[in-house]
Amino acid sequence: MRNDIIRSTQFLLATNLLGITFGSIIICLVETKFILKVPFLFRLPSPVYYLMFPAAYLYVKLIVTDRVSLKNLDYLHFTPALVHLIEMTPFYLKSNPEKIAVINNIYNLDINMYAHNEGWLPPFIHNIIRGVMGIVYAIAMWRMLQQSKIIMSLSNKLYFNKILQWLKIFIIMNGMLGFMVIQTLTFTFIPSEIRSLSLHLTFITILIISNYYLLFHPEILYGLPKLTLSTLSGLENIQVEVKKKKNDTTLLNSSLVKNEIPEERIGLPLLNEYKIQVNDYIIQSAVYLNPDLSIIDLSRTTTIPVHHLRLLINKDEKLRFNDFINQYRIQHMQTLINNGALLNKTLETLAFECGFSSKPAFIRGVKKLTNQTPGAYFKTKKLSSNQEIL
Repeated sequence: MRNDIIRSTQFLLATNLLGITFGSIIICLVETKFILKVPFLFRLPSPVYYLMFPAAYLYVKLIVTDRVSLKNLDYLHFTPALVHLIEMTPFYLKSNPEKIAVINNIYNLDINMYAHNEGWLPPFIHNIIRGVMGIVYAIAMWRMLQQSKIIMSLSNKLYFNKILQWLKIFIIMNGMLGFMVIQTLTFTFIPSEIRSLSLHLTFITILIISNYYLLFHPEILYGLPKLTLSTLSGLENIQVEVKKKKNDTTLLNSSLVKNEIPEERIGLPLLNEYKIQVNDYIIQSAVYLNPDLSIIDLSRTTTIPVHHLRLLINKDEKLRFNDFINQYRIQHMQTLINNGALLNKTLETLAFECGFSSKPAFIRGVKKLTNQTPGAYFKTKKLSSNQEIL
């Protein structure tokens, strides 16, 4: 899964930076007239310019929503690029001599090289559309960044500060680029040399800043840290060791949700924070009393991404989400039993009050975690508790 995550964010960021790079290169070729030597490059990157801003938006969206991949509807953002590719296909199919003739005609008649007369739309319309897209997407990205629950809840953590800083700069750069595209490629009253130079400097500035961050802060490629199966490699061994020492669900619970797994063995500093956060929330809120509790509910209330919780709990082959929650229910039942709850209630009634949805679920849950029937397990625990009191 992690490779898919990395590929998604890297591909989207690379698409955005590729469009900026192409723009810088084409300006140099046009202004130096070297484009006549490589006529096949003329207008070739044009569809990529329509990809730049949607790719930037989706890159930010994947990070702030902490999603692992694009949804089907997300691909609709690439529709303008596809339409423009179809529009430009007849020009792309022209021979090099034909393209050279078009380029020479633009130079000789002093036509604005960036007016983009080829295609279906009138001159300059493509530049206006792309510029407006840049500004609109930048506004959408900024709002998304501010509204994200994950960002708001974790923005005070040093681990996230670099990513947040990068996203803010990235959004501002794309917004400025959209404005510059409209201004420099549409405002014909400004001398063409100044317009070309200003846009070229904008491209270069964005590339320098982006390359700086990529070089010194490569974590920006990956977004918020993703838990993987490899990060849980030490979890199973630790649980086995705990079980060998004592066949007790209390220890089993602490091995999963308390700070007992050395950080260096896990490789992610957030893992222990997640476990402590989840444990504290479950105990303080007694959310396990809800028989319909789901991992999505727990994700919403703790602001921990769903797939982080799944990888923390479900990907451990010996512990599913229901078993994880049942540990808290069993512990709660044990506390009530020690306080005399069975004097006026049956074990089954107590199980319902502690969050088990049915008698079979109660029996199955206890046996799976303790290898004993509920009656035998709680009888043993009660005797042990009485002995401790004596």
